[in-house]
Amino acid sequence: MKKKKKSKPKSKSKTQSKSNKMDDWIKRLSPRAQERIRREGYHLPVRSEQEQFQDLSEDLQDAWAALRAQLLALGEQELRTSHRCIMFARKTCYAFVRPKKSFIELNFFLPKALKSELLKKVAPVSKTKWVHILNLTHSDQLDSPLIDWLREAFEYSE
Repeated sequence: MKKKKKSKPKSKSKTQSKSNKMDDWIKRLSPRAQERIRREGYHLPVRSEQEQFQDLSEDLQDAWAALRAQLLALGEQELRTSHRCIMFARKTCYAFVRPKKSFIELNFFLPKALKSELLKKVAPVSKTKWVHILNLTHSDQLDSPLIDWLREAFEYSE
């Protein structure tokens, strides 16, 4: 006579555990917010470039215009906006910008880590890619080493 094998209890899939975490998060919200999320779903509205930069100082708006022109001049690419950032991509995203109150945070990706006083932070994001973070406060900061790095990031993203 064959013995019946004991079945192992099924573990929760990753999607189930993520949804449980989300449910726990929603339970901490006010009843009004919970109702809105049940009705409309949870999403952040996409804001246009103009909406993201309209409240910034003139210097920051000038810096954004100069940076945008430099990035778009590199070649054919896609510009995507989200709630808090603007991404520049070819096959993959090679740079993105987050407008802050007193500066513009520029993030770009390269296959190597750079060492420079201009960079606020450099960190690995994968085995082959490093993110370089720079705070722009004026359009004069868009000089030759930064433009060369952005061109290299653009070429690397193909």
